[in-house]
Amino acid sequence: MRNGQIDPACFDVVTDVQLIAYGRFDGQGNIEDGIGSDGFGKRADAELSILKDMIGGRDVNIYLTIFPPLSPDNMADMLRNHMDDAVNNVVERVLATGTDGADFDWEYPANAEEYRLYSDFLVKLKTQLANHNKKLSVALSPWGVQLSKQAVEAIDLLQIMAYDLFDHNGDNNSYAGSVDSAVRYMMGRGFRAEQIFLGISYYGRPSDGRGEWYNYNDPKFDPDEFVMYQNHVWFNTPTTVRDKTVYAILKGLGGIMTFAQDEDVAMSDPLSLTAQIGKAREAFSEVVYE
Repeated sequence: MRNGQIDPACFDVVTDVQLIAYGRFDGQGNIEDGIGSDGFGKRADAELSILKDMIGGRDVNIYLTIFPPLSPDNMADMLRNHMDDAVNNVVERVLATGTDGADFDWEYPANAEEYRLYSDFLVKLKTQLANHNKKLSVALSPWGVQLSKQAVEAIDLLQIMAYDLFDHNGDNNSYAGSVDSAVRYMMGRGFRAEQIFLGISYYGRPSDGRGEWYNYNDPKFDPDEFVMYQNHVWFNTPTTVRDKTVYAILKGLGGIMTFAQDEDVAMSDPLSLTAQIGKAREAFSEVVYE
């Protein structure tokens, strides 16, 4: 686990996987396999094969995450000139791999025109994916969203990146800064509760907000049931993860999104974050709905 491995037992809880090491657009709307060139992982076919082996016979959906082009090419230019090619290539790749849909994480459209292009792209893509009973997943941060009504309706799974956020007290990953305000914002943009997956980070951020990220399973830190703040770094804990999961149940959200699974400890560990999601879901759902 501490070497970037994933405990296959997590898929007893996880229902959907966004394979972020899958690919990236080039400037012409083609998909370049794998993200190894900039450090994200192995080639796409190897990553996907490993993932399918870990999932085994479990009912888990897989979405291929396609990243924007690298500089000097950029997403807006590609969409202006090669949108149809990009749509067709994504659909072809989803069908060829036998996966369940596509996922996008464009951080961040810079202006209204880029949001218009992105909206048109999402609508066109969802139309084609739906013809094959495939789904569309999108990750967005809870600010500055300018997607069209049609694009909002086209998205099946909205992954809210409700982390890296500091509240009024300067605390990171808190309920005040990372939960209800983020969900309310997205619902104000037109998303329905069942579309929304509340994001929980499996990494810690320094209290001064500098660009450093520390895995929950980093051996330099000691996961704790309650203590969020260690050596000037904020983490989610089993307690905050359970609380956020219960919130998602009460609000009728689609679920919880975590980033990233290889940053958790083993499922057999009492401090596993993923295990807490399963426990909260099972225990609290029984109390609420029976």
